[in-house]
Amino acid sequence: NSNSSSSSSSSSSIDSANSTKQHQRRWRRQPRSRQPQHHSASSTGSSNSSSSSTATTITMLGRATRMAARIGARAAVGGLAAWGVADTWPDEYCPYVIDAPRRAFRAFKACAALAADYKYTWYSAKRRALKEAAARGDSSTITAIGNGEIGAEPSFVEQSACHTRAATRILLLCRRNKGLYIKVGQYLSSLGHVLPPEYPSILKVLQDAAPVMSSDAVRRVLREELGGSIDEHFDSFDMTPVAAASIAQVHFATLKTGEAVAVKIQHPPLQRQFGVDMFTHYWALRAAGKLFANLNLAWMHDEIESNLKEELNFQMEGERCDQARRELDHLGDVTAPHVLWSHTRTRVLTMEWIDGVKVTDVKGIEARQLRVKDVVQSVFRAVAWQIFVTGHVHVDAHPGNLFVRQHPSRRGSHQVVLLDHGLYRDMRRSTRVHYARLWVALVLNDVDAIKHHCGAMGVRPEDTNLFLFMILQRPYSVDGRSFMASYESARRDGAAHRVEQRAAQADMRRTHERVARMTPAQREAFRVRFFEMMRNMPRELLLILRTQNYMRYLDLQLGSPVNRFTTMARVALAGVDDDTTRRRQRAAARLTAAGAAVHGDDD
Repeated sequence: NSNSSSSSSSSSSIDSANSTKQHQRRWRRQPRSRQPQHHSASSTGSSNSSSSSTATTITMLGRATRMAARIGARAAVGGLAAWGVADTWPDEYCPYVIDAPRRAFRAFKACAALAADYKYTWYSAKRRALKEAAARGDSSTITAIGNGEIGAEPSFVEQSACHTRAATRILLLCRRNKGLYIKVGQYLSSLGHVLPPEYPSILKVLQDAAPVMSSDAVRRVLREELGGSIDEHFDSFDMTPVAAASIAQVHFATLKTGEAVAVKIQHPPLQRQFGVDMFTHYWALRAAGKLFANLNLAWMHDEIESNLKEELNFQMEGERCDQARRELDHLGDVTAPHVLWSHTRTRVLTMEWIDGVKVTDVKGIEARQLRVKDVVQSVFRAVAWQIFVTGHVHVDAHPGNLFVRQHPSRRGSHQVVLLDHGLYRDMRRSTRVHYARLWVALVLNDVDAIKHHCGAMGVRPEDTNLFLFMILQRPYSVDGRSFMASYESARRDGAAHRVEQRAAQADMRRTHERVARMTPAQREAFRVRFFEMMRNMPRELLLILRTQNYMRYLDLQLGSPVNRFTTMARVALAGVDDDTTRRRQRAAARLTAAGAAVHGDDD
């Protein structure tokens, strides 16, 4: 009997527990607003009700958290899978909604890694120096390191390794995003006088790493821009490009008339990528200015955006090409191609075919029985004429855009042809005149005039020597003599083709010695002063100095066959005389008009 009674009691307790669990499940499933209100006079009842409500809330939060975690995990896995597929999607076929964020993400990821690397490298060096000073018990050194009065920077090897890693990240980003990123990388590779040497050394491979469009993409661009198929506009069209650049590629073709032409076709995604790439570029510069207090380069964004926007418009490039040909034709030995406007649109530019060789191809020039010295002289004179006289300057005149051919109308003479007129800079008259007068003053070693014209262009007196170093790529004065006298003396003392190399090496050695003697505070002050000078000078001079650097590189590559300083100075003097003549003509016209008005009143 006792066993049966215990059995029945246990079964009843189990049934009671099951009913209680079912009641609790029903209770939890009911909405919170419908929960019945229990009012009890006893404090024990109120405590049980409160505990039950708290437990219910905790349980609901736990379930919600687990559900959110599951959804988040599935979304992360799906997002990574989608990103893996999207990241391999070719740019020219990728939808904008996928292409835009992935390009921006790559850029910000590279910039974040680059900034973190620099921060950590310099922080590690400072921490190591502080530990060494603390181990010696040298409190004065600790204070000086904190104030930046003595060196707490990484070693030369550590800095070089950091610069190499940063340049490599930029190189990988440019190769991955292509388009305008390659253009920016090519520009950085030409700033050897501003950036650490690791940057131009690594990024120079971008000069020959331009992407190539597929045949389908070429046909699609021509159909969208010209209308109709290729056969409707061209008698023949070679699908293999003869040249490829970051923005476009060039194909050989013949028109229905049989005329040979060069067809420049823009890469399809560039127009749609321009907005997000410029947005990324702006915020990357802003972030760099925030992370590195003395690296405020956001002011350069508007200049770069304006130049690239114009470079993507091939119709504007055709107009500049025609203008350059009109302004240079009177020189006789320099010209620009003729544009065929019937086959030119925003993304397609058709010009006459130029059968020549690059200006750096010495064997090709000599095979045409032409003199390299005469060719280089013509190049320097043409670039100087644009800078000092017309003010309409081709600022992308690197050796790849300078071709040489036999003169079509003068037997035995050469003709230099300027190609790729997408990037131009129009100089303001005041800047052009002061810059021309500055070059004349440099040749004459007129110190007062040099200071005056530098100040007129926004250069502070204490920054004059630095500004002149940027222009000449060498110190302004050597042993109290003008740089022209030093240059001519060096040419007389040794072989002409080694003068520039020796001078450049000596200048670089002296620069490294001066930098090595600087304290961190002095280096930082110099960096701030340099960027402040760049911000205050006329914007057009930034690209003008880049063009002059191209000319210096060409002179070095061909063995310095001519005196580029003399050539630049002579054309600068012609620009000054031309400006003076124009002012006299305008003054005479005003006097004539005033005299006519007086006679009219007398009548």
